[in-house]
Amino acid sequence: MVVLLGNVGMYSALVGVENYYLGYDVMVGVFNNLGAGPNSSVVTVFSAMGMPDIVPKIKSVSGVNLSSVLVTWDPIPDEREHIKGRIGGYTIQYYWNNLGCSPLKGCAVSNLRNRNIYGQASEVLLIDLEINSEFFFRMQVFNSAGRGPKGEWRRGETANNAPLNYPRFVTVTSHGPNSVLVTWQGIMTTKNEEIITGYKVKWWLVQSDIRHANETTTELLDTSAVLHRLQQESVYQLRVQGVSAGGDGAMSYSVFFTLKGGMIQIDPVTTKICYEGVSCGAVPLRLGADIRTVILITILVMRRLVTP
Repeated sequence: MVVLLGNVGMYSALVGVENYYLGYDVMVGVFNNLGAGPNSSVVTVFSAMGMPDIVPKIKSVSGVNLSSVLVTWDPIPDEREHIKGRIGGYTIQYYWNNLGCSPLKGCAVSNLRNRNIYGQASEVLLIDLEINSEFFFRMQVFNSAGRGPKGEWRRGETANNAPLNYPRFVTVTSHGPNSVLVTWQGIMTTKNEEIITGYKVKWWLVQSDIRHANETTTELLDTSAVLHRLQQESVYQLRVQGVSAGGDGAMSYSVFFTLKGGMIQIDPVTTKICYEGVSCGAVPLRLGADIRTVILITILVMRRLVTP
């Protein structure tokens, strides 16, 4: 028990360095020359945390796309014996090696960037990094007393550009009562682009938008895909793009298709496409006979113009 004279509102006690982050039950009472008053309820207070002396170990550094990297590590157990208190979070330091100065070879690095990850965690996604560049990473853990020692450097790199060219000659043909076959011409990449790992096909109803698109991904050499569970007498919009470690590439031009009924109405004033029997007040444009008629009329007019 400690007796404090005067009207004071704070007291601190030395408990020893080895007694970091231990709980103590505290009760406060008041007295005067007439005697002691009532005591407060018991409250548990903790001594200060100790400085961490453990180092997080980075497990992997992998490029997600041309400007982001995923770093993973073995999490430190959130226990008093390991962290000398409770984990506040992790700090990752990373360095862009744009000058050819590798810390793995003893080079003194500068321009370090820091990112704090609060709470218990085992990975962090670093974004907005330089394209196709080499980076070095190291970790620290921290609590309310401060940061622990720095870990060893780990090398990683961001990817090169996503595919810059888009698939051409996208064709949609019948496949089944509720499916279509999509084919396209594959694309080639240059030294400034990551190697193609596959293709992604996106399709959606024309009354919707690409944010709600369905997606399917093919393997490396596949330049075709079958789309299932389509609605009949509905108009779809479709686009194809290459995929690589650098991310999703440029998209092909939009292709419009329908399963059955084949009648798409187009408003010549607003270019609005009507679907599922909704009338635009314009003359229907049949995808079969009407298009052939327009082509035939165009050819006859061209022949007349060139005939002397």
